[in-house]
Amino acid sequence: MEILIDTEEKQVKIRNTQIKYTYSNSHLVLHTPDIYHISNDDYECSDTKSDICLYQLIKDLEIKEIPNNLSISFLNIRNDRVEQPLERVMMPFQMVEFMKYNDDLHVIFSRFLDEEGWESNWTINYYFKKLEEVIKGDSQICLKGEHPISKYQEEEKWLFIKIDSSVLDIKSAFNVALVKLDNIESRLEESFYGLTDYTKLITKWEKNIDKESESFWQKLFEEYSWILAQCFSDPNIILQPQAYVGGMCIQGKKGNYIDFTYKNVITNSINLVEIKSPNTKLVSIKYRNTYRLSSEFSGAVNQLIYYKDELQKNYYQNINKSDNEKRYESNNPKCILIIGNSSKLNVDEKRCFELFRNELRSVVIITFDELLLKVKEMMRLFVKDKRDIKLYR
Repeated sequence: MEILIDTEEKQVKIRNTQIKYTYSNSHLVLHTPDIYHISNDDYECSDTKSDICLYQLIKDLEIKEIPNNLSISFLNIRNDRVEQPLERVMMPFQMVEFMKYNDDLHVIFSRFLDEEGWESNWTINYYFKKLEEVIKGDSQICLKGEHPISKYQEEEKWLFIKIDSSVLDIKSAFNVALVKLDNIESRLEESFYGLTDYTKLITKWEKNIDKESESFWQKLFEEYSWILAQCFSDPNIILQPQAYVGGMCIQGKKGNYIDFTYKNVITNSINLVEIKSPNTKLVSIKYRNTYRLSSEFSGAVNQLIYYKDELQKNYYQNINKSDNEKRYESNNPKCILIIGNSSKLNVDEKRCFELFRNELRSVVIITFDELLLKVKEMMRLFVKDKRDIKLYR
C-alpha cells in the first residue's frame, strides 16, 4: 500500500483517499514544524465520501510503508457505526497518535488540561507526577519533553511509547501500546493506593519469617508503623519507639524501655506494644489434659504488665519532662504483645493458647502470622484481582 505526501497540495494520499494535512507548528506545539499531521478533523474535511473512519483506513498499514515525519491522530470521538481507537483507551487520555520518526513508530497518548479550576488541574498534575515515577528507567516509554520530537508545554501532557521494530502494522502497534498502557495503569494504581509498600513489606516479611532477631522486627514495625496501629480498635499513631516507662535508679541505671508506645489521636491516651520473635515458643510440655505455657511466653506477658505498672507510677515525672508533641494521658493503657507463630501449633496447642489469651484482661496477644494475614487482607481491599494475593502460606 503506497502512501504519498504531496507538499504542494498539502495532502496525504492513502489508498485512493486524499487527506489534507497541517504543519505541526499549529498543532499545540507538539512536534517540530516538519511533521506532516493529519487527524480526524482533517479526514472529515477531505473530499472523501467514505463511511469508514480514519482509523479503519490506516489500521492495516504496514509500518515500513509509512513515510517518516507523518503523524496521524484521533480525538476521543464516540461513533456507534465505526471503530474509534480512543474507545479502548482509559482516562485521562483524550487523544491517541501514530507518528513515524527516524524510521521508528511512536504511539502517543495525550491529555489536554482544561480550565475547570485548580482542583481538576491539581488532580491531573498529580497523576502525571506519579506517571513519571512509574515509567522511570524504561527506554521505550517517555513523557513530555524527554523525547527529542516533543516540544512540551506545561499545560499539555504527552506519553510516548516507542514500538518495537518487529511489530508489522498500525493495528498491531496500537495493541502493543495498549498492553503497555494497561501495565502502566496497574503500576500507577499500586502507587496511588500505596500497594507498592504493601508488596515490599509482605515480601520482606515472608523472606524473614523465621528470623530470630527481635531488633529486626522492631526496625520493620518502626518503618511501617501503621501495621501496629491496626492492632487497636481506636485510631492510634506511633508516639515513641523504645520509650522509657520508668524504673531508673538514682545512678541513672536499670531503666525500663517498651518497644513502642502509641497514642489515641482523639483522647491522647497512651498504649503499649512489646515485640518478641516469631520463633518464640508459645506452649511447652503437656500438663494433664492441656499444656503448660512456655516460659518465654509467660515471661513476655508479665514483662508487659510490669511496664504498664511502671509507666503509670512514673506518669507525672515522665510527662513533666516530655516535649509538647510527646505529651500523653495515661488512662489505663492498652497493652499489645506481638509474639510467636500460631501456625506452628497443633490443634490441641492452639486451643490451649486461645483459651489462655482470651482470658487475659490487660494484654492483647497477636501472633506474627495473624498480623501478616491482617496486612494481606488490607491489601486485598485495593487490588482488582483478589486472586493475586495469597492469604495463607
